[in-house]
Amino acid sequence: ETNEEGEPEDISLMDHYQPLTPVPPYRISVPSRGVFAEAVQGACNACEKIETDRLQDWNRLPNTDEPTAFLPVQTPTPQVTDWKAAFKDFTTPLVSIQNAPATPAPGAGLAGLSELLGKSDVFKDITGLDGNQKNVMATYLSNQENAKAFAQMAKDMAMQAHNTQNSDKIMDSLKSAKASGAINQDDYGKLVKEHLQQQIDGGETAKKEAEAAKPTKPTLTDAAVKAVEQGKDVKAQKIDAEGNAESVDISGGNGDNVLAKADGIVPRLKQDSSNTCWATAAAIMVGWKRNKVMAVKDVMTEAGDVYLQKYLNNQGLVSSEKADFISTLKMTGEAPANYTLQQYIDWLTTYGPLWVTTDSSVTTGPFSPHARILTRITGTGTPNGTGTKFIFVNPATGNEETENFLDFIDVFEQMVTDNADDQLFVQIVHFEQAIQPSGEGYQVQGPWNINQPIHENISLAALINCTSKIVPAGTKVGSPQDVNEFLRGVFWNDDPEVLLFDDNKWDNWDFSSGITWKKHFDAAAKAASNDLNNLTGRSHYWDLQFVHAMASAVGEDPKDTRAKILLWAETMYKFAVGEGISAGDTLKSIPVTSAFGASTYSMNTFFTAASTPSETQTIGYLINRGTSYVAVNNGRRAIGSLLHLIQDSYAKGHVKRTLLNPGDLLAGKTDQFKPGTYGKYGDVENFHCYKGQNHADHDKYDNFDASKLDTGKLETFNPLTGSRDAIDQCMKLLDFWKTGTPYASGPKDLFENKIFKLSGGATPADALVD
Repeated sequence: ETNEEGEPEDISLMDHYQPLTPVPPYRISVPSRGVFAEAVQGACNACEKIETDRLQDWNRLPNTDEPTAFLPVQTPTPQVTDWKAAFKDFTTPLVSIQNAPATPAPGAGLAGLSELLGKSDVFKDITGLDGNQKNVMATYLSNQENAKAFAQMAKDMAMQAHNTQNSDKIMDSLKSAKASGAINQDDYGKLVKEHLQQQIDGGETAKKEAEAAKPTKPTLTDAAVKAVEQGKDVKAQKIDAEGNAESVDISGGNGDNVLAKADGIVPRLKQDSSNTCWATAAAIMVGWKRNKVMAVKDVMTEAGDVYLQKYLNNQGLVSSEKADFISTLKMTGEAPANYTLQQYIDWLTTYGPLWVTTDSSVTTGPFSPHARILTRITGTGTPNGTGTKFIFVNPATGNEETENFLDFIDVFEQMVTDNADDQLFVQIVHFEQAIQPSGEGYQVQGPWNINQPIHENISLAALINCTSKIVPAGTKVGSPQDVNEFLRGVFWNDDPEVLLFDDNKWDNWDFSSGITWKKHFDAAAKAASNDLNNLTGRSHYWDLQFVHAMASAVGEDPKDTRAKILLWAETMYKFAVGEGISAGDTLKSIPVTSAFGASTYSMNTFFTAASTPSETQTIGYLINRGTSYVAVNNGRRAIGSLLHLIQDSYAKGHVKRTLLNPGDLLAGKTDQFKPGTYGKYGDVENFHCYKGQNHADHDKYDNFDASKLDTGKLETFNPLTGSRDAIDQCMKLLDFWKTGTPYASGPKDLFENKIFKLSGGATPADALVD
């Protein structure tokens, strides 16, 4: 081979065939004697490839020392069986008989012909008239548009010629108007510019600028999506000039979902003068608290003479006076700030309605504070407020109004941006005390409208529908006051110390704050032993649970619980009808007893010298706490307590009873029945004990939307478990009471053999809810 200088040179084959690019190292397997071992499995062609799917994997299934044993041979035992011939179906025949089709009905062909001849569109548009008419109409409309365009063009040209020919006169008029002060320098400059532009292009530039300034017209879908974001449902259709259709059907999802609301009735009051929205707002708040409509003047009188005079003189409430004013009505304000949606939900849930002050003017500049009452929040509840709505009672109109949360934030913030004063307004006001949770049994509404008025509605239904027709149809909770005396008795079982009401000489439906009641209730829940001076705690957690048709402790014999219940039933009924018991009788002198085994119960068993009330205090004091109310009716309060007892005895959280009509249950349900039916319950199988119960499960059967109940239509109570039986038994008791029937002549049998009859397999008390 010749090198670079042209001289011959000997080279090896290795150098001759060596590639310019170095070859990466690789492995070569060389056969050798003996056993060949390879560290990397599969890297050598000589290595055996283990096929675990075809051959045995000795690593996972190693070979044992001994082979698998053969199974022993078991010879079958001959058995003698009786042979019986089995007959099978015949084979399919070779020739099948075909069924001839049915003969056509007479005149069947003519029937089809007559049907075609009867159609109006068989020869649709045979002359082309419809298409011709559409073409003519389209041409006509097009000509109209052209004529309109030419007319506009002629108008613009005429105006341009007019401005050009009379330019001097127009300029002189503008200068005169400026000199006289009719227009200022800015207006003069704009008019001169418009005049000159009109001469140059007939106002075409001005038109283009105005067109560009217009917001872009959104599509139907854009508008619909925006509406959905505000919590609205949208269904719309648009057809353009060319006949193209665009339709939208979108739902905002949870647009009507209630996120928070003020339970009960929020009065809708209208302010009677321009500057007194603050006084009207206060009257709405106080009216909600007391569950009745309050006159604005009366609320201002309670607040003080200063505020009464302001109201009468149509004066506004300045920011420096607001804190003192609301404190007189037991309300408080939140610090001025911008709060999240969740904060408003929490306030409304915790305290009830909110008095919110915003700027009533939507334009920037004018400062117009206005008070409204926030009663409900609905919508999606997204953190940014999209799709969420606030519902207010507006004193300016006396009606409800709805406002999107994002719009609300704008007017809320304007209270700061439009306020020229350095002192900020308190914009959020609510009551000082939080709403209190419910107790046991069917719920009573009580102060703050925190619960559903279930006991009240069941009691009214019985009073209205009993044979005696004790109260007229349409009677509402809280009015009139003589009916309230029954309901005050219904309240007694939950409020035996009368802590949920303020003592009022003229009003028996004047609710208190409920704070003391809550303290006594919570104290009993935490107490390790029975406090004889805490009557509220005793009736809910300890030895007086029998007034709720419940056992005093887990494991109590059902006959023991029944004996205590019958003691209370006989005592209250005889007191209600005046059968040997009067309001002045001391508790230890009540001549009623009830036996269980070797024990005999009397009122003195539970009201001793160490208790409150004590044995020497009267049964009248026990039932009314010495109220100053001028029209107190102890008989109605006593019978009201028995109505509560009966109603609780049919509540699942209190008593387990035998279901008499299980066939009416919905499939897979234990407490929901077919439409038109309701649960019918019989004998008592078990008395429950509130202490130790799961209170959420207990309240499950009490928390029912009372707005669905109509006291004049008993079928509306069907979905409320046990309520129909409770109403029936309450009506029977009320008829006995109205006619003054002695206890032994009817009520005794009703309580012992109907309402509180024990089943043969009644079990000791437990803390279950079934």
